[in-house]
Amino acid sequence: MERTALEGILTNLAQRAKELNLPASSVQITSMVANTPADMNKGGRGGNSGGFAGRVTVRHKINGVIGTFWKRIADNFLAKSGVEDSMVLHHRKWGSRIEGQPLVEHTTREGEYRLYLEFFPIRRLKEEYLVDNRPATAEEVEAFKPYLKEKEKDSEITLTNVEKVRIPNIVRDYRLDHVEQLMMMGEVATVQDDGSLIIHHRDGSIEEVGILE
Repeated sequence: MERTALEGILTNLAQRAKELNLPASSVQITSMVANTPADMNKGGRGGNSGGFAGRVTVRHKINGVIGTFWKRIADNFLAKSGVEDSMVLHHRKWGSRIEGQPLVEHTTREGEYRLYLEFFPIRRLKEEYLVDNRPATAEEVEAFKPYLKEKEKDSEITLTNVEKVRIPNIVRDYRLDHVEQLMMMGEVATVQDDGSLIIHHRDGSIEEVGILE
């Protein structure tokens, strides 16, 4: 199966860190730019989100953590909150996490195979709305704003001794083909239209990585 260059790097983060003479923990903290479809209601008089259905995307720039399990982060949060318990880990409602990788694989009802990057957001740096892949005007934002679904802020986890505890942030799954750029281990990897990568290394050199077989 043909693999994108981004998938190739993400499937072996520890090896990448070793090649750069960095500790394996350095693969966790990263910044990401992703361009994802806006989550919109499909109602309204026209039944098509005011004519913006399928046209609006959101470009996010986020600091966060990859290459780690949510349970580890959640347990640390609970310990700092004084809760003497750990969360009960349930199976994912959809998709399967690939063992040892920050990737989730999922096959749609239509039979389309997709890969997702499991990402724990820590800080959202920038958010920009696009219409037809260009920056949205102020007038357009006002026009489609009523159709945007409310963002999910917190996640509930179930404990054995506590009914519910609110965790501020949850793991997000970003389709790999929606990721435009990753900044980690001192490198900046920018995805090209054909799936290849342009990598700006810490030493100032630039490398192009093509599609992997």
